[in-house]
Amino acid sequence: MDTADILEKAHKSNIERLLEEFGARRKDEILEAYNSMRHSTERNAKIQEFTPIFLYRTIRETLKTSEKIIIEA
Repeated sequence: MDTADILEKAHKSNIERLLEEFGARRKDEILEAYNSMRHSTERNAKIQEFTPIFLYRTIRETLKTSEKIIIEA
C-alpha cells in the first residue's frame, strides 16, 4: 500500500469520526469544511503524512465552537 492510499484512508476515517461525533445532520457542513481545508493544507504542506492529524483537530475544534454558538443563540 502506498502513501497516497494510506492518507486517503486516514482522511476517510477522519470524516467518519466527525460524522459520528457531530451527527449526520451536519454532514454537508463537515464535508465542505474538511475538503476545503484539506485542499489548502495539502497544497502548502511540506510533510503530507501529518495533514490528516492536523485537519481532524482543526475541523473538530471549529465544529465544537460553532456548535456552542448555535446553542447559545
